[in-house]
Parts: sequence; C-alpha cells; structure tokens
Amino acid sequence: MVSAAAKMRNATVLRVAGRSVQLYDGNLFEASIASRAVKPIVGDSVSLDLEGGKGLVRAITDRRNCLTRTFGTLDKEIVSNLDRLFVVTAVGALFNTAVIDRVLSIAWREDIPVTLVLNKIDLGPEPRLEIYRQLKIDTLELSARFGEGFDSLEARLRSAETGFVALCGVSGAGKSTILNRLVPEAARKTAEVSLKTGQGRQTTSETIAYLYGRGGLRPLIIADLPGVQFFGVSHLSMSDVALSFP
Repeated sequence: MVSAAAKMRNATVLRVAGRSVQLYDGNLFEASIASRAVKPIVGDSVSLDLEGGKGLVRAITDRRNCLTRTFGTLDKEIVSNLDRLFVVTAVGALFNTAVIDRVLSIAWREDIPVTLVLNKIDLGPEPRLEIYRQLKIDTLELSARFGEGFDSLEARLRSAETGFVALCGVSGAGKSTILNRLVPEAARKTAEVSLKTGQGRQTTSETIAYLYGRGGLRPLIIADLPGVQFFGVSHLSMSDVALSFP
C-alpha cells in the first residue's frame, strides 16, 4: 500500500496559465491547481497530490520573499523566492530612475539581492549609473545586441548559491533580448524603441521562467517579468520607503 506521503511531491512553479501550471523538480511537467483558493505565482514551491496519476497543486509552501507592485488599488504579486533580482535598464530615456528606485526599495524590504544591469552601452555612456555605484549597489554594463559584457553577467548566474533569479525593468530596456541570448529556446518577442518617445513597447505580458544550463550545477531558473513603465509601491509603509533609499 502506498502511503499518503509517497503520493505527495514538491516542485517549483515556472508558469501559471489559468488553472494549469508548469513545474520543475529536476524534470519539467504539467499539473493543475486543485482549487481557486490556491493561487501560486512563478517561483513558488508547491505541494502536489499525485493520487490518480494527475498532479494537483494542493498548497504553497512559505515564501522566502515576494516581489509585489501596486496596480491601481490592487497589490500584484509577481514572483517569489528569488536569490537575485536583475533590474535591467538602458542608456538614455530608458534609464528610468523612478522605476529603478521603486524596485530597489521593494527588493530591500524583501531582502532580495539586486544587480542593476545597464544595457545598450553600444549607444553611448550613461553617467547616472555612477550614482548607484556610489551607493554600493552591484552594477554591470552590457550590450545584449552585440553580446558585450555577458561574461560578467554569466559569472553571477553560475554561482552555486544562486538557483532562481528574475529579470525586471521598463519596457524596451532589453530584458527579453538578454534572456534570448542566455536561453535561445525561450524565443521571447522583442520590439524596437519608439523614436518619438524613446520608450519601449511591451512585448512580455506574463511572467515565465526558463532553465539555464550551468554544466555540472543544477540548472538555474530565470524568470522574465513583464515590462513596466510604472511600479507602484503604495503597499509599503512610510518607514519602509524611508529606510530603503540609501
């Protein structure tokens, strides 16, 4: 007789589509969400009931952290259990300090290590990056278009202590282009920046995580988050905001 414990399985959520989820526990597989009361997001560790041969997500284990933004009057949970967050920006008009600072604030509150990634350095310098360096924030510069600077990025991704990361930033900064270089099979859509506004058009509409091979290490999970032009933080307390801006 198979015990109840033997019928349970834990896995990480890579994608949520309605009542279906894509999961990873060393293997990729699909499962269903058991009830509307269970609301997993990408990055969650979930418990599955395997009875009957079909995986049913029954519960979400406690989250170590969660990246959340305010949208109107709602708090939108985006991704959880991050080992590192890569905040992707770019030179010129796409260097949106309002979004950068708000994301850094939330990451500080959730104790998520952050790397500020300046993309499109082939277009010229971005002096404002020095402000963040002076604040001891980890930074790196690269060109996703030409592959310049990817050695520094991949060195961070190959850390044995890092198992799950996410790419976050404004639309048009190049998150999906970076992901496509790291994980070509992801084939995420990309779009040119508007010549009129200097801003990008959103091509990523949902959070999806992918596997990045690392030789002898367990594959890294990389989540690509939807591009944003506004990142609400009204769910933070006044003291959180004050303390999270060095």
